[in-house]
Amino acid sequence: DHRDLHLSLRRQRQMCIRDRNSGVIYPTRTYSVGDQPCREFTQEINIGGTIQTGYGKACRMADGSWDIQ
Repeated sequence: DHRDLHLSLRRQRQMCIRDRNSGVIYPTRTYSVGDQPCREFTQEINIGGTIQTGYGKACRMADGSWDIQ
Protein backbone atom coordinates (compact mmCIF):
# COMPACT_ATOMS: atom_id res chain seq x y z
CA ASP A 1 0.00 0.00 0.00
CA HIS A 2 1.01 3.66 -0.12
CA ARG A 3 2.22 3.59 3.51
CA ASP A 4 4.66 0.78 2.66
CA LEU A 5 5.88 2.72 -0.38
CA HIS A 6 6.34 5.86 1.73
CA LEU A 7 8.47 3.97 4.24
CA SER A 8 10.50 2.21 1.60
CA LEU A 9 11.19 5.37 -0.38
CA ARG A 10 12.62 6.94 2.77
CA ARG A 11 14.77 3.90 3.63
CA GLN A 12 16.90 1.35 1.84
CA ARG A 13 14.16 -1.25 1.43
CA GLN A 14 10.83 -2.26 2.91
CA MET A 15 9.28 -5.70 3.26
CA CYS A 16 5.53 -6.10 3.26
CA ILE A 17 3.60 -9.27 4.19
CA ARG A 18 -0.13 -9.63 3.50
CA ASP A 19 -1.75 -13.03 4.04
CA ARG A 20 0.54 -15.50 2.19
CA ASN A 21 1.81 -12.86 -0.23
CA SER A 22 4.86 -10.71 0.44
CA GLY A 23 7.02 -8.18 -1.30
CA VAL A 24 10.14 -6.07 -1.03
CA ILE A 25 10.51 -2.56 -2.44
CA TYR A 26 14.01 -1.32 -3.33
CA PRO A 27 14.57 2.39 -4.14
CA THR A 28 17.01 2.43 -7.08
CA ARG A 29 17.52 6.07 -8.10
CA THR A 30 16.79 9.45 -6.54
CA TYR A 31 16.25 12.57 -8.66
CA SER A 32 14.26 15.81 -8.64
CA VAL A 33 11.52 17.19 -10.85
CA GLY A 34 11.54 20.89 -10.07
CA ASP A 35 11.50 20.99 -6.27
CA GLN A 36 9.90 17.54 -5.89
CA PRO A 37 12.09 14.66 -4.72
CA CYS A 38 11.44 11.55 -6.83
CA ARG A 39 12.53 7.93 -6.68
CA GLU A 40 12.59 5.03 -9.07
CA PHE A 41 12.00 1.69 -7.39
CA THR A 42 11.95 -2.04 -8.05
CA GLN A 43 9.47 -4.39 -6.38
CA GLU A 44 9.85 -8.13 -5.89
CA ILE A 45 6.42 -9.57 -5.13
CA ASN A 46 5.83 -13.15 -3.99
CA ILE A 47 2.32 -14.17 -5.00
CA GLY A 48 1.53 -17.73 -4.08
CA GLY A 49 5.19 -18.76 -4.32
CA THR A 50 5.82 -17.08 -7.69
CA ILE A 51 8.16 -14.08 -7.72
CA GLN A 52 7.02 -11.17 -9.90
CA THR A 53 9.20 -8.11 -10.52
CA GLY A 54 7.77 -4.63 -10.99
CA TYR A 55 9.25 -1.20 -11.61
CA GLY A 56 7.90 2.25 -10.88
CA LYS A 57 8.52 5.91 -10.17
CA ALA A 58 7.12 8.09 -7.43
CA CYS A 59 7.43 11.81 -6.65
CA ARG A 60 6.79 13.39 -3.25
CA MET A 61 3.95 15.91 -3.33
CA ALA A 62 3.78 19.12 -1.30
CA ASP A 63 1.33 17.48 1.17
CA GLY A 64 3.83 14.65 1.87
CA SER A 65 2.05 11.97 -0.15
CA TRP A 66 3.70 10.11 -3.05
CA ASP A 67 2.45 10.37 -6.62
CA ILE A 68 3.10 6.91 -8.09
CA GLN A 69 3.70 7.04 -11.83
